[in-house]
Amino acid sequence: MILDEHITYLRALNRRPGTIAQRRYCLRRLQRFIGKPLLEMNSADLRQFCEQPHLGPEARAQAVSHVRGFYRWACEEGLLDIDLALKLRRPKRERRLPRPMSDDRAGLALSQAPSPIREWLYIAAYAGLRACEIAQLRGEDVLMRQRPPMLVIRESKGGDTTAVPLSAILLPIMLGLPSEGWCFPSGARGQLEHVSAGQVSKRANRYLREMGIPDTLHSLRHWFGTNAYRATGRDLRTTQELMRHRSPTSTAIYTFVDPGEAARALDALPPLAT
Repeated sequence: MILDEHITYLRALNRRPGTIAQRRYCLRRLQRFIGKPLLEMNSADLRQFCEQPHLGPEARAQAVSHVRGFYRWACEEGLLDIDLALKLRRPKRERRLPRPMSDDRAGLALSQAPSPIREWLYIAAYAGLRACEIAQLRGEDVLMRQRPPMLVIRESKGGDTTAVPLSAILLPIMLGLPSEGWCFPSGARGQLEHVSAGQVSKRANRYLREMGIPDTLHSLRHWFGTNAYRATGRDLRTTQELMRHRSPTSTAIYTFVDPGEAARALDALPPLAT
């Protein structure tokens, strides 16, 4: 199948497993929605799929990205004479705001969580890791001989290997994990495989719901980003490094000024007349 050939191509490029899974899912949805093989579609079919009214800006942007990627490859491989997706345009994305968990909720969640959910929450809150990065942590990734101690993060969102300093709060949590092999092995596969990112997210979010907390595991990454920005004296560049964003544009959502801070700033303005 042509889809299998495309997936093989993505693997050869060392694309992240999550990216590959999303590409496969999107292209299968495209085939079901239009009812034609991928190589028999036309530009109007692709627009119809990517511009479905119920899709939000983020979902449409992702659909355009995956469809473009496939048809660009098909054209380069000589499977098509023209790139059918060339004129697809990404929608303008709305400015996103951070969704940090409140301090009270975060404290409650961390204090009551069972293992390994407790460790997952701490790692998200004090290192800013995503679920996929938490799932793939290894004991060897804790570099105690470094000054300061560092945490290696593999298969991060951009597909790179990066490292962040270990905070004094997180250090004892990490030292309590296995010193070799997967920190969070899959129970179904023994020690050979790590727990899936989906399981990390699903189990953590289910725990939060059971605690009556209307947030997600990823909200703790937003908590990390928001507080890191404030702790660095509102240094966007340092926060970008800690969040491991390729572009400062992604980090910019954490510069959102809390309404309370804005109100205090306005109240501090000097009176000009009485």
